[in-house]
Amino acid sequence: MNLLLDTHALIWNAKEDQLLPATIKSIIDNPSNRIYVSMVSFYELAIKMNIGKLGIGKSLLQFYMDTMSVKIEVLPIAPKYLEAFVSLPLFPNHKDPFR
Repeated sequence: MNLLLDTHALIWNAKEDQLLPATIKSIIDNPSNRIYVSMVSFYELAIKMNIGKLGIGKSLLQFYMDTMSVKIEVLPIAPKYLEAFVSLPLFPNHKDPFR
C-alpha cells in the first residue's frame, strides 16, 4: 500500500503521539507499505517553528534526516511551483498559510 502522510501524521508518528490512530501507526510501520510525505510538510514545519506555533525538540534538518532514516520517502516539489509558493499571501493577522 502507498500512503501519503500529512504534516500532523508525520509529527505524531515521529513523537509516537497517541493522536495517531493505532491502525495508521501499524500501516506506517508495516515494511511492505511505501510511506511518503511531501516536502511541503517541511516548509509548513519551518513556518510554524518560525512563528512560535511549533516546537519539535530538534532542528528541522535533524527532523528531516530522522524522517528519511525511518524509510519515509520525501516527495520533492517541482521547481515550476517554487515561485507560486513564494507568492503565497501573508495577511497581517494571519501569517500562517497552512493554518
